[in-house]
Amino acid sequence: MQFITWLQGLPISGWIADSDFGFPLLLSAHSIGMGVMVGLLVMLDIRVLGYRKDVPLTAFDRLMTLVWIGFAINTLSGTLLFMADGERLIVNWPFLAKMACVVAGGVVAFALWKALREPAAAGEAGGSELIAGEPGGWAKGLAVLSIGIWVLAIIGGRLIAVVMSAAMLRGA
Repeated sequence: MQFITWLQGLPISGWIADSDFGFPLLLSAHSIGMGVMVGLLVMLDIRVLGYRKDVPLTAFDRLMTLVWIGFAINTLSGTLLFMADGERLIVNWPFLAKMACVVAGGVVAFALWKALREPAAAGEAGGSELIAGEPGGWAKGLAVLSIGIWVLAIIGGRLIAVVMSAAMLRGA
């Protein structure tokens, strides 16, 4: 808890919490990063589940770079948002649930992307390429899990403010 108190005492934390622009700018960046990341991952999940078979999986090869950029934006903006009010967030159950979902979602996204790749043919340069055929049951299970995890992460994110507001009203 001492570390969180120290983080909250940093000048940037005060600016985020007290300025007219800090919190809204970071929250906007967080929303944009989430929209890019979760939007593209759900598009991939839906494709893996068999919808829009006319869209090749290789179309997602370059888009995954945007997913990881969105993840980086959310990591940075989320960390800064946490620094402004960490003492209350660390005991906020929706925040903790959201963070668990974000970690699980990242692991599942990585596992799904790995499941969609196959080793390169012997003698070819490079490590792996996207599978040519339709994904199997393992990949489809990961896709369903991914959608569920990201829905729960978004719900948890929305509930953070509700639970914090209720705690403030109670004087906790």
